[in-house]
Amino acid sequence: MIGGAASGSTVRMPRLIIGATIFCLAAGLPARATTYHVAQFGADGNNGVTRATPFQHIARAVNAAGPGDTICIDDNGTYNNVTEATENSPAVVRILTSGLPGSPITLKACDNARPTIDNTANSYYGIGHHIAVTGNEVEYEGCSGIAGSPDQYRRPYSFDYIDITKNATHQNAFYSAAGCSGISLYELTNFDVAPGYHNHVSGNFSWGNRELVEESGRGHISDGNGCIIDDARHIQHPELGAAYTGATLVANNRFVGNGGTGCHAYQSDNIDFFYNTAFGNNRTPYLDQGCTDVTCSAELGGYNEVKNLRFYNNIVYAMNDDRQTIGCPRCIFSAGDYNVQFGGAGTAFKGAHDVMADPKLASLMLDGSGNVRLQAGSPAIGAADQSIAVSIDYYGASRPQGESYDIGAAEYIPPKASAIGREIP
Repeated sequence: MIGGAASGSTVRMPRLIIGATIFCLAAGLPARATTYHVAQFGADGNNGVTRATPFQHIARAVNAAGPGDTICIDDNGTYNNVTEATENSPAVVRILTSGLPGSPITLKACDNARPTIDNTANSYYGIGHHIAVTGNEVEYEGCSGIAGSPDQYRRPYSFDYIDITKNATHQNAFYSAAGCSGISLYELTNFDVAPGYHNHVSGNFSWGNRELVEESGRGHISDGNGCIIDDARHIQHPELGAAYTGATLVANNRFVGNGGTGCHAYQSDNIDFFYNTAFGNNRTPYLDQGCTDVTCSAELGGYNEVKNLRFYNNIVYAMNDDRQTIGCPRCIFSAGDYNVQFGGAGTAFKGAHDVMADPKLASLMLDGSGNVRLQAGSPAIGAADQSIAVSIDYYGASRPQGESYDIGAAEYIPPKASAIGREIP
């Protein structure tokens, strides 16, 4: 084991290079791939293939897209309607078609646009494989902001190779009785059993998601997490077949002020939590993740005998004295180390290189207005496990800025000094 506390067995940590290209599965698309454009001044009768002739609604572009195609949202408008028929969901975007290996369907904000998706149900709902969603803001959804699961009407089932990157998901799931969150991958199902990461939840800012009503059939409030990877073992729907075996990377994310965990795995295995900053989550009183003690909820965690989880190079800052920083009751073959952990009621993993101290974040705001940059003197600076190498941080700054990688979602950038020795803001 690489220096960390583990449960069940030795966990070997290979050198991992996480570069900017990992966040863009659209690289290497076939020459005939089409880019469809969406803007509020457009019309669904347009062909959508140029910025001058965009569709008006995202759903129209989704229905036109196939493997290898990209859907570009070109403006900063708010999208909150559907217009075209979708299968059994009022989601603004229900992605019914799957991509292919090397040719995903990619839905993204283009040319520095920041569209807002606002709806009473899920905003994005994918039910296939090889799908990427990037660069959007999703708010005030009745259920999860960005979510997906396999299509129960289509066989063979497959919900795999999903990229959710560089999005902002906030203030979703308030009045859902379905157990929803900011980002949710529910019942991942094998497209294939290839090695390596199949799914990426990377570079997102998920904050203020929370449930205010009891989950149907459970008698208590649950979820409202920043993100969840849920039931990839198919315990709830065994007809989906054997448990999912692909690996998922959760990296470079900011999880702040959610009602449930910052992010956790539930009945799901093979997940790496690297270089995240989780702060001030677990805002919902009496939150129950299936247990009855302080391990019920945490900043980051895994629940219900999950296995092969790794927690490395994260900042986990708990504001609630009755919740853990990292929660992993009954985890199997799992490990954690090189984290900065502060506050809370203990941790499931305290590795030899963990630092139990204030990470000195720049701003401790829970309303989305703060940031998680490191202040000078932070114990996270230069303290990461150097075998897990990344090329950029959450803010897009190159890593490392100094000789060694920093822990958390943000790399420390020293302030510039003027010729007379004063700091330049």
